[in-house]
Amino acid sequence: MVGTFRFVKDGKGQFYELMLIEQTTDGPVLRLRHFNAGLIAWEDKARVYSYPLVECRHGIAIFEREDKKSRLTYSRTSRDSLSVVLEEPSDGKQRSENFNFRLVE
Repeated sequence: MVGTFRFVKDGKGQFYELMLIEQTTDGPVLRLRHFNAGLIAWEDKARVYSYPLVECRHGIAIFEREDKKSRLTYSRTSRDSLSVVLEEPSDGKQRSENFNFRLVE
């Protein structure tokens, strides 16, 4: 499964994220790479953030980096809504950032 995310501010793309969920011998893994405008990668050429699936139940999938520094929780909140919570350390504290998506037909 492949997906993209685009962060727009004042009508201009600020950064982009390419996501891939692929099956490995150890189970599904979410892989991420970030790009600035102009498709300039944030990470080194060979670096990819990998988040193995650590929990899956009805309507919820949780992916967590092996170093436990960050996790992504995907929750289907209704038939046409998806919530994503990014949890990661920031300034010595754990911070959560919520992203809410709605299907538009």
